[in-house]
Amino acid sequence: MIKRILLIFVILITLCSSVFADIQGKWFHPKFIRVYIQPDHYKGRLMTQAFREWSKLTKNKLIFQKVTSPKFADIEVEFVDKINPAQSNTDRAIGLTKTSTQSNRKLVHAKIWIAQKTHDDKVLSEDEVYTTMLHEIGHAIGLNHSQDPESVMYYGVNVIQEVSEEDLRLLKELYLW
Repeated sequence: MIKRILLIFVILITLCSSVFADIQGKWFHPKFIRVYIQPDHYKGRLMTQAFREWSKLTKNKLIFQKVTSPKFADIEVEFVDKINPAQSNTDRAIGLTKTSTQSNRKLVHAKIWIAQKTHDDKVLSEDEVYTTMLHEIGHAIGLNHSQDPESVMYYGVNVIQEVSEEDLRLLKELYLW
């Protein structure tokens, strides 16, 4: 009897871990996410606009508050010339987000890097940078990549990408809105 109970327990743990393996995590206080954006950078205004867009699209269920020091931030944003391929496992990345979670999948910190150039030194347009910003914020709030090429969470860059209804639906599920 004990062996059966242990076997059922192991099976349940395995199933649960495979179901939740694709979930990055979520903020437990999504109406109070402190954001530090690298100061005095000419792309800072655009990044602030991208955070506002996520707030607007979620009907202010996510609220980002700007702070003046990275040590007080939940999400840090840094602008770089290019993304380091060693950090992103690809030489094509133009944005990167690394998140930290507690064992209960609570997001406790995110760091976003936004590139100014591609791996082959092409300067990114403002539209490409803005789409990348929206994408990386999506990761910072718990979304994974999408298979929809028109979604901002698609793993590649296309001409037309925006926060999709599917992205918002996944956020609603994640945060139980």
